[in-house]
Amino acid sequence: MDLLGDIVEKDVSEAPALHEAPPTGFPALYQPEKVSSWKVRLQQKNKQKRTSQTSKRERDTPAKRAVEEPVIPPETEAQRIHQENVTRMRSMTPEQLEQERRELLESLDPAVLHGLLKRAARREEPASLQESMKTVKAPLFAEVEGAPGTWVGGSREFSDLPHLDDAAVDKALGIPETKAKHVKFQDQDDESRAEFPGDEEECFPEPLPDDDMAPQEYQFVQQMDHMNNEDLLKDVHFIRPNTVDNDFEALDINDPSFDEKLHKKYFPDLPKESDKMAWMKPVSSAKPTGLIEDVTQCRFDFQGSLVPPDREIKSTQDGLHHHSEEPELAGYTIVELQHLSRSTFPAQRCIAIQTLGRILYKLGKQSYNQLIPEVDAGTYEEMGGAEAILNHIYGMFWDLCKVSMVIESLTDAADENSTKNLSVRNYAIDALWLWKEGGGDFRTGKNENK
Repeated sequence: MDLLGDIVEKDVSEAPALHEAPPTGFPALYQPEKVSSWKVRLQQKNKQKRTSQTSKRERDTPAKRAVEEPVIPPETEAQRIHQENVTRMRSMTPEQLEQERRELLESLDPAVLHGLLKRAARREEPASLQESMKTVKAPLFAEVEGAPGTWVGGSREFSDLPHLDDAAVDKALGIPETKAKHVKFQDQDDESRAEFPGDEEECFPEPLPDDDMAPQEYQFVQQMDHMNNEDLLKDVHFIRPNTVDNDFEALDINDPSFDEKLHKKYFPDLPKESDKMAWMKPVSSAKPTGLIEDVTQCRFDFQGSLVPPDREIKSTQDGLHHHSEEPELAGYTIVELQHLSRSTFPAQRCIAIQTLGRILYKLGKQSYNQLIPEVDAGTYEEMGGAEAILNHIYGMFWDLCKVSMVIESLTDAADENSTKNLSVRNYAIDALWLWKEGGGDFRTGKNENK
């Protein structure tokens, strides 16, 4: 058995064409059309709405056909009586009609007859002005009896008799009033009412859901696309001060009342908070005196040494400038350092804790030789000499540390349960060690500090 068949070559009509290579050597980048999520959601909702309407239309086609068929109202009693009268009068001869008319006029009261004729005249009045203006055109040719469209037999005199009033006939015969019928289908939520003259219902469009309304940002973008540059600049709302006569007056930064004029010109409606702007005021040029009246006024550098009040702040490299009280004085007080030791900035907190530890060590060793008290002779003899006066001053420093809760602040910073920063804890432990090494308050004894 030969498993291999003959090889047959096929004729190729056209050679395959090669696609043109892009000039860059890389395939073109696919850039999808940018469509907002709101627009995609709206298109999906419209598609679902059209699908549901199509399926509902196919399902309700038999019911709608039944509703769309013309509803023929039943013949009323007045119409039936009118039809009988017309048929009977057309079958009578003119002599019979004249005799019946004469008998009717003789049997009726003249007043009643006048009222009936007046009512019939009102019914025969045209319904509108246009109908009254209509003119009856005469035919071009005379009618031939027996021709198509002509009346044959009987009398044509009473062919257009006025119709009877349906309500009056029903009331005279005692027929109860029938209400309009309602047709309701199970698959439809709407009720279709049989249409009669005079029954009109207003159709209001259904309100659109909230999602069918474009978001505010989309509306702004669409509006900006159709605006030119001048309109866009006019539409941007910047802070515009009230135009007064002195608006173009230039402000001088060297003016002593510069802050007041700046606030009045550009921020007249905002409250004036002078305390928050105090740090921007220039430093007082008054030279401080070299005397210190209280230990709370003593200032220290980062080494824990006392800074004299008359020391000038020549640069910011030494770090003795600050924005606290009395910014013209260099250095930091014990109260300010204790406040900075509670800072939320770890680096600032570490420097303050380190400085407090060095101050506590020097206070315990009483190594501040710069303290030179100025007292009179009576106070000198009363306090017991220079050593007693220095001890009194060091005691005032320790009282200040106790009131400011410096030791408690350092203990809290060294506690790992309350302080998570490792650097802050290490600096606090080192400061407490310096406090112990210095001896602490000489009035309480060394045993209590260990």
